[in-house]
Amino acid sequence: MPAALRLASVLLFASGCASLVFETLWFRRAGLAFGNSVAASALVLSSFMAGMALGNALAARFAARVRRPTRLYAWLELAIGASGVLLVAALPALGPGLAPLFRPFFDTPWLLQTLRFAAGFVVLLVPAIAMGATLPLLIHALRRHGDFGHLLGRLYGWNTLGAMTGALLAEHLLIPLGGIYGAAWAATLLDVLAAAGAFALGRSGGRRPAAASAARAQPTGARARLPVRARRLLLAAAATGAIALAFEVAWFMMLVQFVPNSSAVFASMLAVVLGAIALGSLAGARLSRRLPSWHQRASELALLVPVLAALSHASLALWMSPLIDAFEAAGLYGAIQIGALATALISVSLMGPVAFASGLLFTAIGRALEQEIGGAARSAGLLTLANSAGAAVGPLVAGFAMLPRLGVETSAQWLAGSYLLVAWWLRPLRVRTRGALARTALAAALGLAALLAYPNGSLRATLERLVAAEYGDDEEVVALREGIVETAIVTRARWHGQTLWYRLITDGYTMSGGSIDARRYMRLFANLPAALHPGIRDALLISFGVGNTASALTGLAELERLDIVDISPEILELAETIRETPDADPLHDPRVHVHIEDGRYFLQTRRRRYDLITGEPPPPAFAGVVNLYTREYFALMRARLKEGGIASYWLPVSQMRPVDSQAITRSWCEVFDDCTLWEATPGDWILLGSRPPADATLTPVTARRFGAQWRDHAGATRLHEIGFDRPEQLASIFLADAPFLRSWSRAVAPLVDDHPERAPAVVGSWEALPPEFTWIRDTAATRDRFARSDWTAEHWPPSLREASARTIALQPLVRLALLDAQLPPVARLAAIHRSLDASGMHELALWLLGSDVDRQRAARALAAAGSDAPAVRLELARGALADRRFDEAARLFGRLPEALQPSEVALLHAFSLARAGQPDAARRAARRSGLDRAPEWADAWRAIRTTFRLADPGGATAAPERG
Repeated sequence: MPAALRLASVLLFASGCASLVFETLWFRRAGLAFGNSVAASALVLSSFMAGMALGNALAARFAARVRRPTRLYAWLELAIGASGVLLVAALPALGPGLAPLFRPFFDTPWLLQTLRFAAGFVVLLVPAIAMGATLPLLIHALRRHGDFGHLLGRLYGWNTLGAMTGALLAEHLLIPLGGIYGAAWAATLLDVLAAAGAFALGRSGGRRPAAASAARAQPTGARARLPVRARRLLLAAAATGAIALAFEVAWFMMLVQFVPNSSAVFASMLAVVLGAIALGSLAGARLSRRLPSWHQRASELALLVPVLAALSHASLALWMSPLIDAFEAAGLYGAIQIGALATALISVSLMGPVAFASGLLFTAIGRALEQEIGGAARSAGLLTLANSAGAAVGPLVAGFAMLPRLGVETSAQWLAGSYLLVAWWLRPLRVRTRGALARTALAAALGLAALLAYPNGSLRATLERLVAAEYGDDEEVVALREGIVETAIVTRARWHGQTLWYRLITDGYTMSGGSIDARRYMRLFANLPAALHPGIRDALLISFGVGNTASALTGLAELERLDIVDISPEILELAETIRETPDADPLHDPRVHVHIEDGRYFLQTRRRRYDLITGEPPPPAFAGVVNLYTREYFALMRARLKEGGIASYWLPVSQMRPVDSQAITRSWCEVFDDCTLWEATPGDWILLGSRPPADATLTPVTARRFGAQWRDHAGATRLHEIGFDRPEQLASIFLADAPFLRSWSRAVAPLVDDHPERAPAVVGSWEALPPEFTWIRDTAATRDRFARSDWTAEHWPPSLREASARTIALQPLVRLALLDAQLPPVARLAAIHRSLDASGMHELALWLLGSDVDRQRAARALAAAGSDAPAVRLELARGALADRRFDEAARLFGRLPEALQPSEVALLHAFSLARAGQPDAARRAARRSGLDRAPEWADAWRAIRTTFRLADPGGATAAPERG
């Protein structure tokens, strides 16, 4: 192989690597300028591909006239490096600059999207044109070093292998090590190296192509009219580009149902696609050298692509089936995780075959096109022009037309079928031999058979099996929406035929739900600020979920307007499905205004200010979400608050490392001087901050205003359900104020736009508090912080501070209840006893008893319908005990068969009798069930005897328990 071709392969590899690093950075930064919505991302991608197509077109038109193509190539690489760094720096500032231009068209979506496309095209024009022109120029420079098909396949293959490497380097190495700017300068260095290689290539023989032979290769008049065969080949090239990009969208939509939807995983999946295309192109190069006429069978290859697509689609279910079986057999509900190796294997089997065929077809079409029109530079330019133009259209067609209407599986089937049209365009002009016709007929028959037998529906069946495996048989899928943003699933939790609540699953992740712990922290985003603010009239909610926070906000009597911003129209459509939840559908409230938009872009481009801004976006590990947790984003929130306005935000501590929680907390506290932290549930904390009045004076709300929500019957009911019977109990979730939080997070760098690597790379979870959070277990220290806090003095009603501080002692019980800790019987009994004696909280006692308001509601409905099932009686007994109706609880527990043997029910029966003042009956119940003789229940029974001064079986009276 000529040394010039080897050097060209290396520099194209470096160029492809740099280009993908830059593209990764540009699209991240473009999200700050144009929004991270799928519409905005697709339009920016399409505008970039359109810019590349323009570069291809210029190369097709003028490359053959360039006398020193390697030198021009080198300057283009330097232009890419220079413009790339400038774009990385300039894109974040572009959004505010374009906002006045875009603002008049926010209510005209098609015009707004057109402006986004145009702006993206202009901004990315210089590097996109340069990238589009590089490959045709280099092919022109090296034309004399080999057959065009071999040259095209090899150079395109190595360039795409570089792109694959760049996708992995950007997410897994460069950004984690150097942040956004460090990665940008690394990409610039690669471009400089590619330019240096191009200068060296020019000196070593790639400097001047054979001008005379190049001129002879260009037939006169060819630019005016292309042959019919050439036009069909270009149509096929455009179609393969469009189908490949549309397939990428469909593949990613399939895979994210089973693997974490993070930027790192997305980069790995993209690398699989690029790697397979590169290998296909390199295979085409080898075939061009060994079988010069192989490209004449390109139509047969296109006919067989539906077979590859159908087999690849079926492989997803085949991979997942044994994994789901293994998790079901182990009983690991809610713990299914697909490891890195399994993710790689599944990605390769799903995406690899069709992507490999795409690379082969690209090389074959290019070889056939060059035979038709001659001229390496022009052929390469027209080929890449058609392919890039198709790639610009593919994501738009898939995202805006196919997926919302057909769903991901039917879309994939139609895309596979589109290769039959490609095969038609690739057919030879002349009738071939009988053997060739037979091969074509066989390939066509196989392709049609694959389409007819396409495993449409296998993905949905696998998803339903996965939901059953993760959440158990008590949940069923009731709705599924496939759209341009995500695949959203709603499941219904049922108990003996009664609906308890709904769960929203997006791309395989439980995004929201109506369980009691979810309702608790989501309602508090509204209820906690509402208690501290003199009157919330204008509110902004970022991320709708299942509507828990929205319902809490619309339940505020003083509210006049609520703007809801969500990136997913599918989630808002599914709100109709979950109207049976305890909260009414807030989207029907006339005060509500819905905006389908990226939350950050909304804040950046709107002028309205709010009394309350609250948000619960996905955890920052999810692709495209990290910029909703950075210091710059929090500053945007603060800027959109009215004076005295409050911001509340989700800190999902159970789904990230403690150091990540500290980084986000530090960013929050650098923006909000009065930052505070609250423990809504053990794994879901709330960051609170405000924008003080201009005169820097703040008067605490009155006790009457603080408790206004409890005077409204509907509001009081919602607060009681989540464990707040009295206003002062809001203090029980207090953790820390600004001085403590700044000290706690001082050693960790803040999460900022330029360093997204400071957020977690994957979504994790924990069932028990990690050691780094043990400080929150110190109830006495927390109570002291609340009592001594300057923030408390400024915000909390003075008459409630002492009573509020006392409620902090209850939080350990709440933590135990919501973590569903597997406590020994004696410890659980002690917690139940304390909740009944000290707190007066009905819900806390109910949670510790293993029930909640949803199960109680269902049990009462079943009992009213005549059911006398043991499970129904057990729930009614738990409710009676939590209500302090001890006689009724004892009667109900006593009617249960489980009370006749040592068990938790028998223990609660004896406990209820003791609480009801029936010591003799409690002793008899313990003897009858064997509770007093069973070793595993001995400590718990001894605690009952001691607490209630019951005589032991021998007649002695136990000493009262102290403490």
